[in-house]
Amino acid sequence: MTRKRKNLLKSISLIAVAVVLLLAGMIMGGIFGGGKVLAQAGASSNAYVFEGGESILDMLNTLRSVKLDISFFEDDIFRSLADYSVELTLPETKGRKNPFAPF
Repeated sequence: MTRKRKNLLKSISLIAVAVVLLLAGMIMGGIFGGGKVLAQAGASSNAYVFEGGESILDMLNTLRSVKLDISFFEDDIFRSLADYSVELTLPETKGRKNPFAPF
């Protein structure tokens, strides 16, 4: 491969990496910092009210209202299940005392 072609490939890959990082930054900014600050919650507080924050609070309230029924763990049928898993043991191999020492 010629030097000119290597430089061209290097330039193209650098531009591609820059574009990917720019797009990733835009996506992350939209996800985490996309809301506008509407008002400060309190004069002495550092809490802010963000646009779209209500939907996040609604999701959190929905998650808090979820109740899990764990009574099936106490059921006789569940307790009668047997564990047939096999423990795998790998052969013990020792390496060199100093792996960074020259050969």
